[in-house]
Amino acid sequence: MAESDFFRPEAKKRTGQVIKSIEAKTSVEVVVAVRKRVAEYRATDLVFGFACACSALAVLWLAPGTYPVEHMPFEMLGAFVVGAVLSAFVRPLRRAMTPKGTVARQVEAAARAAFYDLGISKTHRRTGLLVFAAMYENAVVLVPDAAVEKKAVLDLAGARAELERAVAARDLDGFLKALEQLGAPLEKTMPRKAGDENELPDEPT
Repeated sequence: MAESDFFRPEAKKRTGQVIKSIEAKTSVEVVVAVRKRVAEYRATDLVFGFACACSALAVLWLAPGTYPVEHMPFEMLGAFVVGAVLSAFVRPLRRAMTPKGTVARQVEAAARAAFYDLGISKTHRRTGLLVFAAMYENAVVLVPDAAVEKKAVLDLAGARAELERAVAARDLDGFLKALEQLGAPLEKTMPRKAGDENELPDEPT
């Protein structure tokens, strides 16, 4: 399957149906947000370009042949440009070069911003739960509102890991199956109550 499958109308419809089935059993309001990428990572491009320039200098300096010194700055500049462009357009290379901690912070920040932008913090009982998926980063973050019990969030760790694996594999069916796994832990910890209303959209944004 392809990344584009996650953004098709049919995918949104199927995701909405899964969320409805979850919310029929729990008071938690589940919202799914899928983003193609949460940051540009230009710093990675520059660092890789710089590394390529330094490597070019080392090769020129240590090579047995003789090179005009006045040409070295231009050759280093060329190596820098080639490295930066490669990092920018070869996605696996840029992902490999970007520190995991940097990626995690970017995804976490984007997820928390989406939590407020989508109005999840405004539910009557503060029981919203955001499932935030970042495709480029191959990451999934769960952001609960204040009234979602910590035990419920801890019980969702396995489902979150399955969601992340499905995103990395670009497996929409696997993603939806993992999303269904949120239902049982949420129902057990926070079962649906009389008067619970569906305050947030079911289809992903």
